[in-house]
Amino acid sequence: MKLSACVIVKNEEKCLSTCLESVKNVASEMIVVDTGSTDRTVEIARQCGASVYHFEWIDDFSAARNFALSKATGDWIIFLDADEQLAAESAPQLHQVIKQAQREQYDLIAVMLTNYDLSNNQPISASPQVRLFRNDPDIRYVGAIHERVVSDKAPLNVLFATDRVVVYHSGYSRSTVAEKEKSKRNLALLFKEWNQNPKSSDLAFYISESYLIDHKFEEALQFGQKVLQFKNATLFGLYERNYVNMINCMIALDYPIEKQLKLIQEAIHAYPNFPDFYFFLGDVYRRQNRFHDAVEAFSSGMQRLTDSVTSQSSAYFTSTKVLTVMGQLLYAVNDLPGCVECFVKALRLDKYNYRALLELVRVFSMHENPENISPFLSRIYDYGNVKDVLLLVNVSLEANNGALADYYMNLVRDDQREQLSSHIAKLHLLLGHYSDALVLYRERYKKEGATHDAVHAIAAALAAGSEEALRDLFPSLPQSLQALLLKESASIQKDDLVLLMDIFVRLNKWEELLGYADLIVEQGVLLKTAEICFQQGAFGFAFELYQYYLEQHGEIDVQTLCAILIKMADCAMRQQNWELALQLLQEAESANPREYCVYERQIQLYVKMQERDRLMNVILKAMNYFPESSYLRSLSVNVINH
Repeated sequence: MKLSACVIVKNEEKCLSTCLESVKNVASEMIVVDTGSTDRTVEIARQCGASVYHFEWIDDFSAARNFALSKATGDWIIFLDADEQLAAESAPQLHQVIKQAQREQYDLIAVMLTNYDLSNNQPISASPQVRLFRNDPDIRYVGAIHERVVSDKAPLNVLFATDRVVVYHSGYSRSTVAEKEKSKRNLALLFKEWNQNPKSSDLAFYISESYLIDHKFEEALQFGQKVLQFKNATLFGLYERNYVNMINCMIALDYPIEKQLKLIQEAIHAYPNFPDFYFFLGDVYRRQNRFHDAVEAFSSGMQRLTDSVTSQSSAYFTSTKVLTVMGQLLYAVNDLPGCVECFVKALRLDKYNYRALLELVRVFSMHENPENISPFLSRIYDYGNVKDVLLLVNVSLEANNGALADYYMNLVRDDQREQLSSHIAKLHLLLGHYSDALVLYRERYKKEGATHDAVHAIAAALAAGSEEALRDLFPSLPQSLQALLLKESASIQKDDLVLLMDIFVRLNKWEELLGYADLIVEQGVLLKTAEICFQQGAFGFAFELYQYYLEQHGEIDVQTLCAILIKMADCAMRQQNWELALQLLQEAESANPREYCVYERQIQLYVKMQERDRLMNVILKAMNYFPESSYLRSLSVNVINH
């Protein structure tokens, strides 16, 4: 059975050879139709063994494609764009799929088209697309742009081979879009069709997408609404994709949360098995600090991932990010087993997900000894692989786990350590080898002149408590850093002070930090320093700094006040001071009764304290403001039933 591979091209010298080489060994012939190239496209096509035909461009992609079909002699046709390629692992299965389609009397074969961003080599989305079909005179393309296969006779039957045949597409990567200006080209052609058919959902969708690519969000949203207004789409998965685009437009245009929620819930109602909508819902709840509701929404999306394989979904490619966010949310509500499970699942999908690994190591560092952490991570990482080991060194250092970082650094060969002076210097700091750290940071500063290294050198000298080291260091510093050492407020750079405080917090050097207390207040970085303490898990110190900030600032906007009170309550909760945490949460509730997490945190505490009546009272108060919260509804039912 013969297979013809067809491609239409114009100035595709950068990608055509990759496309043709991907089908060369499975196709009986390769047909390239050139529509006016001025580069080496035609030469490359011939070098690859393709038959080249010329077609005068008439602003109609279907006409060019149908011309290519007229030259094909195979029994079946695979039609690719020049920026697409058949996946290498799919090639051996292609003829078996075609034989099945022939035997079971299918006319079209849908493959999995995976969009890739070449700038970072990451998948963007995937969706079923027809790229294979019978060579039949009645099967032709229609549509000047975003053309599709139709028949003048009986309806066409589609075999879904998305699990066996994958085609990679790079044409909408950020760099390629800028290069080709596809959106402008597309819009000009689309509006020609639109003038003839101004009530087509298909055309409205394509116009909306072209505007979206060009970051014209208002126009994209307007045509997205027309898609829903006309309700006559013929393309698979179009409505789901249109809702995704509209939601993204609303986010980009900073629409009110209420309007975003309304559209997301409308989309879920229309397509309850489409996972992306639940991810959007989870993100809205996350931004509202509705952590349990967010986790539930994200979980609902994850449970529907199998449906994304046969839809216009990008959910599979964002699942590692979603699992990481779920882990962060579960940590915020003190569900340590749940957060660890999410981080591990994320790493099982992509072990180089830096954020998931960092959060996991941070949690382990607070609750496990290093000798227990490394065996666990060895189930995911190859300790004989340099890339894996260096990743673990980086993460351990950022998580302030010196002992763990030291373990992994000892797995690095001596010749590889020559490029790791920054890592080694930081490791010395974490291990308390301040003099060694000072030497390395001074050498780095002398060589590269980076302020970051100079501030670390100052921190090392102060941590060592060496007057001699400080005297030696002082002359080599710029005026602003000399002022930082002398605590002269007028000449200090605020960012340098914040960095120094961050280092002190990571090293647990509280006496040194307090030595800068007046300067922290004068420079207006008291709240920032409190945030650093909070993020690094120094909850007792964070509490005191937040409290001092409130004492120093009489007039604070409600949103900031509420956020500080909630974080102070979190600090108290982490230190098992539940009554103080409740008091602070009630103050936050009085300041802003529409802040969801003041109720969520109180619920956590009343559950721990087994205070059923007070628990029910706070649930009912919360439901007055958030009646749609599934977390609150299910919790109220559980309390009533028990």
